[in-house]
Amino acid sequence: MFSCSAIFLALLELAPLGEEKSPESLTWSRDIAPIVQRRCEACHRPGQAGPFALQDYEQVKGRAKTIAQVLERGIMPPWNADPKYDGVFANERRLPATEKEKILTWFQQGMPRGNPEEDPPAVAWPTGWSIGEPDVVLAMENKMEDGSRLPPEGFSVPREGVVDYQYFTVETSWPEDRWIQAIETRPGSADVVHHVLILIEDPKTPSSGLDFRTYLAVAVPGDTSSSYPEGYAKRLPAGAVLIFQMHYTPNGKERFDRSSVAIRFCRNVPEFEVVTHAVVNDRFRIPPGAQAHEVRAELTLAEDTGLVAFFPHMHMRGKDFRYVAHYPDGNEEELLFSHYDFNWQESYLLADPLPLPAGTRLECIGHFDNSAENPNNPDPKAWVSWGEQTWEEMFIGYYDLVRPVE
Repeated sequence: MFSCSAIFLALLELAPLGEEKSPESLTWSRDIAPIVQRRCEACHRPGQAGPFALQDYEQVKGRAKTIAQVLERGIMPPWNADPKYDGVFANERRLPATEKEKILTWFQQGMPRGNPEEDPPAVAWPTGWSIGEPDVVLAMENKMEDGSRLPPEGFSVPREGVVDYQYFTVETSWPEDRWIQAIETRPGSADVVHHVLILIEDPKTPSSGLDFRTYLAVAVPGDTSSSYPEGYAKRLPAGAVLIFQMHYTPNGKERFDRSSVAIRFCRNVPEFEVVTHAVVNDRFRIPPGAQAHEVRAELTLAEDTGLVAFFPHMHMRGKDFRYVAHYPDGNEEELLFSHYDFNWQESYLLADPLPLPAGTRLECIGHFDNSAENPNNPDPKAWVSWGEQTWEEMFIGYYDLVRPVE
C-alpha cells in the first residue's frame, strides 16, 4: 500500500510549478502567503530558529517537498503539547487543520503564484533582538572559578572533547531593584552552544551555592526569549550578579563565545512578580533498553500560588512529561501532557494565572526511552542517571508562578 504522503509527493513531482489550473485555484498571493506569515515566519527568517527562510513565494516553492513532509507528519509547526490541550496555551503553535489542508491542496495544484500585487504587506519583524530594542545588553565578563576576565574574543571552546559546564559572571550596578518586561538570551557562537542558563546572585541574600531550580532567563533549542504582559515582570535585584551557565558542544572548529542577554525594563513597578521554580528528581536510574521508564517528582505548595507557565526539561532519552495538581480536597487535575523533544524545548504559557491553593501537591511524571528504537539514544546498553552532559539525563519540571509585589 502507498501512504497518503507518498501519493501526495508523487503528485507534487508531476504537477507543473507556478501555473494556475483554473480561476478557482488557490494562489500564493491570496491564500497561502497570509498563512505562512502568520504561522511560519516568526522562526523561518534570518537569525531565527528555523534553518531556512520562508518569506516569499520562491523560498516556499523551493522547499515544497520538505514542507509537505513535515506537515503530513505533524512535525511543523513545532508544538509538543498533546492535542487534547488545543486552545489551552496562549503560545500554541499548532497549524489548524483547515490551513494545513489549504497548503497541501495548493501544492497539489502546482503552487499557483497569483497576482504579485495581491501579496500581503511584508511583516515588520524586529531587527536584531526579537524582544525589540533593549534597554541594556549584558555579556559574560569573568570566569566564575577564579574571577579572571575573559579576553575580548570570549571563551575559547576546544575543537573536540567533552567540556564541563562553564560559569561566567557579569556584575550589575543599579542601586535599586529593576523590573524586567522582556528578556532574551543569545549565544555568541550558536553552533557550539547547546544552552545558556542565567542565574542570579542577590547580594542581599547570599547563598552557599548555585540553585539551578530557579533562573532569570534561558536559551535552549526552541524557546529563546520571554515577554511578560502588562502588570507582570521578573525582578532584577539591586547590585545583582548574573551567572551564565554555559553548555558547550565542540564541533571540530575553532570557536570563541561571549554570550549575552538583552533586557527591556518596565516603566512602572508591576502588580505581580514572575518567579521560576522547579520540581526535580536527581536520584533516578534508567535501565538499559527500557522503552518507557517512569520517573516522578513532587513538591507541596506552602501558599496559594498562581501558575502561568510550564517548562519541562529532560535530555535525549526524554519521551513525555506530565504536570499534575493534587488538590487538598482530594481531587486531581492534569495541567499538561507533552511529547518531549530534546531538539525543540518549549514553554507552555497560560493566558491567565491558574490558582492553586496552599497544600496542593504539584507532581511531575515523565518517561524515558532508553531503547534502540529511540533514534536519539546515545547508548541503549547503558544504565543512565542524572548528569550534565547530553548522554546523561535530567528530570526537571520548571514552572513560573506569580505573586503580588509588596
